[in-house]
Amino acid sequence: MLAAAPGMISSDWLKRQVDSGRRGMLPAQGPTVEISEPDLLALMQTRLAAFDWQAWRREQAERLTRSMRPPGLPHAERSQIRFHEPGFVVTADLEVNGQPIARAGDRINPLNHVPFSQQLLVFDATDEQQVNLARSWLVDWTGPTTLLTTAVPESDVVTFLERHSKSLGVPIQMYRAELGQAFGILRVPSRVRAEASRFRIDEVGPSDLGESVDDSP
Repeated sequence: MLAAAPGMISSDWLKRQVDSGRRGMLPAQGPTVEISEPDLLALMQTRLAAFDWQAWRREQAERLTRSMRPPGLPHAERSQIRFHEPGFVVTADLEVNGQPIARAGDRINPLNHVPFSQQLLVFDATDEQQVNLARSWLVDWTGPTTLLTTAVPESDVVTFLERHSKSLGVPIQMYRAELGQAFGILRVPSRVRAEASRFRIDEVGPSDLGESVDDSP
């Protein structure tokens, strides 16, 4: 700022003062009044400082989580072991460096090419017995584990998942229908592990929930 004068309504006068060498705050050139409107920047800063950002982030996460509510699965009526052979059909010839690796119509089992060294636990996290069963399955497994829930409460979904994930020591994710198709999951609770070229699915019925289930391969 080269110069300013309170109460001034004409810029011509101020320009003449600057041209004559005057600088800074010059004497008042007319009546002045106090500004009654609040400082907009100060008002914004005050409101931003008072805004609960943590509650806002939690609300946004809650809305997103509710929109991703997992599809439910029926509870197992009895304990049983099933096997599922994964695979897909090649729709066009596949080549690498000019060498054919698969022909259209071939069925590929990914377990014959890529090891599956983890266990997949699919359960209803709103059912305390199933949560305890998942905890027991975690104890007797030394490899990585993926936890998937097929159900969440109507509200406070984020808090619910955080609390149960902390309790189990492994993050709980939302079950998705395409996973059921890939791994042959039909009911909960289910424990999925690979055995040779098949997935073994252990389902636990109500009579065995809360008990130690012998599901060793």
